[in-house]
Formats: sequence, structure tokens, C-alpha cells
Amino acid sequence: MRLVILGGSGAGKSTQAQKLGKFFDVPLVSTGETLREAISGNSQNSAYGELNDLVMEAKPYLEDGESVPDEMMIEFIKVRLKQVLNNGNW
Repeated sequence: MRLVILGGSGAGKSTQAQKLGKFFDVPLVSTGETLREAISGNSQNSAYGELNDLVMEAKPYLEDGESVPDEMMIEFIKVRLKQVLNNGNW
């Protein structure tokens, strides 16, 4: 099962995604969590290492309270999806 949950801030996307993930026993790929893990270096494996340049480009946006551009987020999510696939969870 593959789902994409879209909605505005505070709409309950994370809450619903967590419930669905537990119910169907599927991994949750969150854009916010993925970005935080990549920047902090606390990912499950070293896959984020390939994005060091991208992390450095994203930090100023976050420090200024701005959204990271979609193109950058897509690259972060690609790496996260590779992690899920490599773990056999998808």
C-alpha cells in the first residue's frame, strides 16, 4: 500500500498517517522528519551522507523560518524512499 496524505498545516496529516501506518503495518515517510534527520545527521543509516551539499543549501531556509524549496525536498524524499526500499519495508 502506498498513500500520500496532503493537507494544510494543522489539518492532522501526521496524526492520520501514524494511525494508518500502525494499522496497515507500513512505514511512514514524513517530509518534515526526513528533513530534520538529514540536517541533524541522525538517519537510520548513512544514506543522507550523499546529500551533504543539499543539507548545507537547505539550512539557511530553515534558519530564516522559510520553507525548503520543493526541488530540495524531492531529493531528500528520494533518499528516504531508497532507505525504505533497502530495508524491505515497501
